[in-house]
Amino acid sequence: MRARADAVFAALVFISGCAAGAIGAAVAALGFGGLAGIGALLAGWVSACVLFVVETKRIPASVLLVALIGTATITSLAWTLGKAGLEQRRLAGLRKAARRALLNGRVVWLVPSRRSAAFCAGLIHPQIYLTTGLVETLEHEEITAVVRHEAAHADAYVPLKALVARLFARTFFWLPALRDLESSYTLTAELAADEAAIRATSKQAVAAALTRVLDASAPAIGFANLSDVRIDKLLDPSVAPPRILSTPKLALTLLALAGVAALAVRSPQIGGSEQVHLHALTTAALFHRLLWERLLFVAALVVTSTLLVRRRRSA
Repeated sequence: MRARADAVFAALVFISGCAAGAIGAAVAALGFGGLAGIGALLAGWVSACVLFVVETKRIPASVLLVALIGTATITSLAWTLGKAGLEQRRLAGLRKAARRALLNGRVVWLVPSRRSAAFCAGLIHPQIYLTTGLVETLEHEEITAVVRHEAAHADAYVPLKALVARLFARTFFWLPALRDLESSYTLTAELAADEAAIRATSKQAVAAALTRVLDASAPAIGFANLSDVRIDKLLDPSVAPPRILSTPKLALTLLALAGVAALAVRSPQIGGSEQVHLHALTTAALFHRLLWERLLFVAALVVTSTLLVRRRRSA
């Protein structure tokens, strides 16, 4: 099962790499001047400036499509990285409240909480986290099963792979198959860890622990992830896991990849007259007071909203 999880992860990375390469090639064909002009045009859209919106008709459709896909992809990447950074800071705060212990020959971190939760977190050096409520609730063999399960995740660097999978799936949101691959990787990684826990204990111990542990809701791979599917697998090993990919999503993904690849091969170019015009737009944008005022307002709104959300979470 671990080999299956690695194969799914490899497929996700391969598809994402193809998408990144195609977009990169198409964007590079525009050149620095073209990118600057397209950037000014898109910034004008953000400010709802009629001057920039009207000028859209002067841009070739292929160039505009490359700009839109590239901008949406980069924006999604930045948003996902920001959320991942916040999650890692939450995890660092959790680590400060935990104390180190040794269970079943593995170093674990005990988090003071009444909740019954267990998870593996950490990108470079994955660590096992158990709540004190869990340790007080489970029997010795059940705790062993949980520790062995999370140890399997740590040994396979599943938290790092899961983050990479999520990053690619969210960044290239226009490739729907990546979401399926992300979910399939998480499931197969959990089933592989269950197999490791069963070898160290028993099916009964794993099933008993799984029915008691709650989802940790943390930036990590937790013991309770996808519990329904895993319990079915424990009760009947012959049950086949869900399909990795749905046919419609795979077809849409291949179509989207083919379209982006076609744009890259076609090497969208901006003609001389369009280059001059875009240069003029870029210069106008630098002095377009209304544009920058609205951009600053949007930026201030985003920062304020982020601070309010973080304060509400910490309260």
